[in-house]
Amino acid sequence: MKNKKAQMLQQTLVHLILVGLVAGIFIIAMVSRQDNRGLKQELAEKQTALLIDSAEAGTNITIYKKNNGMTVNNVEIKNGKVMISLEGSTLEKGYPFFSKYKVSVVKEESYFKIIIDE
Repeated sequence: MKNKKAQMLQQTLVHLILVGLVAGIFIIAMVSRQDNRGLKQELAEKQTALLIDSAEAGTNITIYKKNNGMTVNNVEIKNGKVMISLEGSTLEKGYPFFSKYKVSVVKEESYFKIIIDE
């Protein structure tokens, strides 16, 4: 009887340890993904593209260089894509937008201005 209880306790401990390891790996993966510059850059590009999509002619969108704890190095519009470079990253894929208006970027000292014209 004692041997069966000891075996059951041992199996339970092994299962708890395995569940703890899997949960720990999952939490570490989530935390490292949260601080990913590429993810922040992709998110900024997507949000900007959605703003451009819904903008009317004569709209100006301002992106400050110091923005939510990150530094925006560059903003470009190329081939129907908005590309944003954050500190420590380069202009990569970009995010597509769809606008029937002319979209351009003006670089100022402390911000980038995206201008939507007819």
